[in-house]
Amino acid sequence: MLKIKKISINKMIVALLALLNINIFYFVYPSGELAKIWGSYHKTLLVIIALFSVLFTNFFIGKIKFHSKFLKQYLLVSTIVLAVICMYSIFAYPGQSMLYIFYTMSHFLFIWYATVLLREFLIDGGIEATLNVINVITFVLYVLLFIQFFIYATTGTVIFPREFGLRSNSIRIPLSAFGNLMIIYNYWKFRFSKNYSAFNIIQLALGIFLLFFVQQTRAYYIVVLGSILVMELVGKKTKYYVVKNLLIVLCLIAFIGFSSVWENFVDSLSVENETYGVATGARLLAIDYYWDAFLDNPLFAQGFIADVRYTNIMQGPFGIYNYSDVGFIGLLAQTGLFSIVLFIWPVVRWIKIIIRCKRNNIDYSLLLGLLFFSLSSMVSLSLFDSPRAILLPFLLAIFEFYYVQSINKIGDTKIGGVRRIERKI
Repeated sequence: MLKIKKISINKMIVALLALLNINIFYFVYPSGELAKIWGSYHKTLLVIIALFSVLFTNFFIGKIKFHSKFLKQYLLVSTIVLAVICMYSIFAYPGQSMLYIFYTMSHFLFIWYATVLLREFLIDGGIEATLNVINVITFVLYVLLFIQFFIYATTGTVIFPREFGLRSNSIRIPLSAFGNLMIIYNYWKFRFSKNYSAFNIIQLALGIFLLFFVQQTRAYYIVVLGSILVMELVGKKTKYYVVKNLLIVLCLIAFIGFSSVWENFVDSLSVENETYGVATGARLLAIDYYWDAFLDNPLFAQGFIADVRYTNIMQGPFGIYNYSDVGFIGLLAQTGLFSIVLFIWPVVRWIKIIIRCKRNNIDYSLLLGLLFFSLSSMVSLSLFDSPRAILLPFLLAIFEFYYVQSINKIGDTKIGGVRRIERKI
């Protein structure tokens, strides 16, 4: 059975953020002024809640400790960087409201929520209690999407108020940021954790089914399945580690060489493909456009554009380009060389933590999956895009939790092998 410990205030906030990030299972879409801070691509309300959680925890529950110099430095330096880019944007685009600039860049501030999450992980002695809360919410979403898939296939009816797209004569609905991440988490629980349950297996099966037949995003096939493959090939070594990896490699070679599925996938990446060609072509044009924008102003690039008068600069001459579609190139085009601080710096840190865990005989298979998830996402699905930015504090907190575990190791290799801190509320 899936076990969720007594729910703390901060776990309630985690649940609230997860629900709001998917517009309460895609059923609630506000209008008017509220839509400017809460919607599919507007997350300012969530950021305000997350920052309130940081302040509330610090002043009323217990002073937050960073537990690593990196986390403190990263949060402070990144905040300064974002403030500098905001100031540049005010002068570069006259007439832009400071409030709307804040709306545009607020999701970058999700990173501060990592302090609260890390505190929860340390209190619980592991990451599972917090992630299980998200897992339950994601399960409800999975079930709803599974039902929608069959209802649409049989009657053509859509149960959600929002109009979603179609692909291959099937309704196409995103799994959400957590929906994709939980596939990797549940696979890790099933393959590498001793305390997995039937719930994790069911959740994993549902997630993979929806990944292919409902979400239908090519980039996520690579991101999610690649993360799973990396965990299997490079993760925890077992007695038959070499034989298992050899069999996996041989199966992949056979799949690539003889399967029409792989051939069709590769063909879908062509600009001449009937179904995907237009989207692929737009992304290639966006890469050239945003790369030129970065080269024109390497330090700041385009900055934060919030006014409709400057939409042609942000979305290109055809109005179809998006930062999120081109991953790290899009981040470069928006934040310039400061992207090194925002993304490259933590990636280097995460690699060091994995190496440290390996040396200390701590299972780092999940970290490998999350590292691949982060790097591959930044090819086409930017983690700094507003719908996915909520994952950043979770990634930061999970890696820093493993770091704390590595320096407080007391003889076992379980996630719980760290000193817990007292919970006041």
